[in-house]
Amino acid sequence: MVFYVYMMQRIVLMVPSMEKAAPEFEPMSMFSVFGYFIPILMVSFVVWIAYMLTLMRALNDRKPDELRRSLRFPIFCLLFAAIYIIVISVSVSIFFFNMDITNGMESIDPKYILRMMGIIIPSHFFSMFSIFYVFYVNASSLKTVELQRKPKGDEFIGEFLLFWLFPIGIWFLQPRINKLFGQE
Repeated sequence: MVFYVYMMQRIVLMVPSMEKAAPEFEPMSMFSVFGYFIPILMVSFVVWIAYMLTLMRALNDRKPDELRRSLRFPIFCLLFAAIYIIVISVSVSIFFFNMDITNGMESIDPKYILRMMGIIIPSHFFSMFSIFYVFYVNASSLKTVELQRKPKGDEFIGEFLLFWLFPIGIWFLQPRINKLFGQE
């Protein structure tokens, strides 16, 4: 979050200098601000994945035996979302890096864009589903461990929303999680 604020501040401060130097303005200088975007995005995403995966496994181990579930599909969903984010981030970076600045988007074949959209759109929707499914599994598991029974959907909607509001939601969930695991 701090990096995003820094990045936006750099862009805002860059605008006056672009207006003064309009004739010799280099369009790629705007992209120089994003130089560290991909690595920081990847680090924060790896931390998020590790947290969700660790929590998913730990909560599943705490459930009563008859309520435990296989974690193959949720783990697949988490890994799919991770791989998708990495591939799309690197692909977009390469796309903008290789784009012809003088011709802009005119230098790109429209068939190429349509083919890429045919791959990106379904993958993006499945990635979104995957992330929401992981939130659902973790929210349901947290409530199951707390209640020691299978919760109804309306009993864990708050936890689902708090997982969705990562990292702010974790401030509210983590004390409850710590209390569950501190009972050993």
